[in-house]
Amino acid sequence: MATFSTVAAITGTGSVFAVSTNGARRLLKVGDELQKGETIQTVGDARVELMMEDGKALAVAPNQSMLLDANVAETEGRPTAQDAALTQPAATASTVIDALNTTGDLNAELEATAAGLGAGGGGGGSSFVQLLRVAEGVDPLAFNYAFNPETDVPTLVQDAITPPPEPTLEPLPTLSIKIFAVDPDGNGGYTLHTGPVAEGDFANYVALAVDADGIPLTTQPAGTLTIDFSGGTATDGDDYEGGQLPVVALGQVFNAPILDDAYADNNETFNVVATGFTGAANYSGVTYEGVTTTISDDATTTTVALSSAGALTEDGGVVTYTVDLGAGVRNGDGDVTVTFKDFLGTERTITIAAPDAGDPPVNTADLEVTYSPTDMASYEDVYTETEAGLSATAATVSGGSFELLG
Repeated sequence: MATFSTVAAITGTGSVFAVSTNGARRLLKVGDELQKGETIQTVGDARVELMMEDGKALAVAPNQSMLLDANVAETEGRPTAQDAALTQPAATASTVIDALNTTGDLNAELEATAAGLGAGGGGGGSSFVQLLRVAEGVDPLAFNYAFNPETDVPTLVQDAITPPPEPTLEPLPTLSIKIFAVDPDGNGGYTLHTGPVAEGDFANYVALAVDADGIPLTTQPAGTLTIDFSGGTATDGDDYEGGQLPVVALGQVFNAPILDDAYADNNETFNVVATGFTGAANYSGVTYEGVTTTISDDATTTTVALSSAGALTEDGGVVTYTVDLGAGVRNGDGDVTVTFKDFLGTERTITIAAPDAGDPPVNTADLEVTYSPTDMASYEDVYTETEAGLSATAATVSGGSFELLG
């Protein structure tokens, strides 16, 4: 259907609608095309200006209704001055007088009028009058070209415009990372490790992204994380070496050396946890699950050495007995007692006491024994001899917190 007019401008605070012949209503905006037969309705303080097919503008005031029909298209069809002017008549007074003087028959000399059944020369009707044009004075304001809208126009209420819904974004997934204790297979792979790790061995681990059931994902996400060794009953630096916090990728095997000590501290534990996954921005949240490692003792024997030194003759002297341990007695350990018999068969005892809190472990202790001439009477004779032997026998050791003492 051809375009009847186009919306050129809309001003004011109201709304402008177009109502089709079947009653359908649409909200208008600048640039919309209108069809013949539609009704323009302005609501509120809105004013609309239409551009007609012939390029002329038509304005519709606020709170008005106007049908777009042929009458509207001709609203600007006011006759021009040239159209209203009288044309030169076919006969004048001079031609009538000349006809009367010559033949006396006006019908023979003049053109027939258009009146009567003959319709111009047919011989009917009055034959002496030629009707050229009716001209009458017309008040310029007599023709009212203004548009008179209907006064009883129902008030239209614009339907509430529901904004379009916000686009729905797919939520980011969550990520779960779990640390597993493993044993390398020597071919670049590994198997899961169960049970404790012996002193002197390595505890091996791998961090993997897992599903809701704790099963490792087939494809591991890219990114690194920071590993922390802490907690438990074991001590970093004494029982294992956590060292500087390592940074590893998902799927990368890492380890911690388990230190071999002499103390009876079986089943000590420490925890291995992960934090700071660098790919966390791709997920709505990241959770971490660590692993606890148990250390088993390997029955390391701590040596006990008993020695003596001093100047001893048949007339007596002073002897110092010394006990040296392969590992020191720590604060909180029990005292270590060494009992032995000296060269005279006398039972002697040396005690290595545990240090105070904050003091280092103690490895050695001394016992000074003074022997009198009476003690040495059994060695008195007339021969010149070297210093008497200082051997000790029947030594026993007890106490401490060692795996083995010997």
